[in-house]
Amino acid sequence: MKKTSLFIASGVALSFALASCGGGDHKKAEDHSGHAHEHTEAPVASAEEVSVNVEDSKVLWKGEVLGMHSHNGKLNLTDGKVMMDGNNVVGGSFVVDMTTIEALDDAYTEEEGHTKADLIGHLNSPDFFDVANHKTAKFEITSVEGTTATGTLTLRGKTGTEKVENITVSTENGITTATGTLTFDRKKYDVAFDHPVKEVVVSNDIELTVELVAAKG
Repeated sequence: MKKTSLFIASGVALSFALASCGGGDHKKAEDHSGHAHEHTEAPVASAEEVSVNVEDSKVLWKGEVLGMHSHNGKLNLTDGKVMMDGNNVVGGSFVVDMTTIEALDDAYTEEEGHTKADLIGHLNSPDFFDVANHKTAKFEITSVEGTTATGTLTLRGKTGTEKVENITVSTENGITTATGTLTFDRKKYDVAFDHPVKEVVVSNDIELTVELVAAKG
């Protein structure tokens, strides 16, 4: 399996965007007589749009009740794409289906009435993600630097700037998998629930592990 850095410098992404709009960057240069003339720089190597396999891709989530326990689970995708320039990703986006929130942990006390179904119901409610009114969330890359992608996260109708960090790409048998982590402050997106018991504190940070699987061709 081959692993490589997921993102190259944002300048390449910008150059690709310019090239895809119909041409390179036009600049003025002087010939030997001192007169200016116009020339066109050669565009960067063409990038390829790769669709994400939504059936194999996923977003893993983790939230914590500080000092007590944590919950974790999975979300499915409805759409996604990455822009590849060789073995590097220069752009992309993905859409998460919020109606597919699933819990995978076992931190429940059913004898006290705390079940996975209760947790999922609460996460779907207006206390958290208000899924009835906001069925999807989206992340779209705006720039990249090293193994960090900066972009816009849209969640519960709010849009903010976030980073996907520690990104890697692995390719095997023509299938490329990109992974990275995104940690965001839920209250920034009006996920404002506070536990009614003062001693029980729900962490504001929600950690996502994004795994995008794409096949070329």
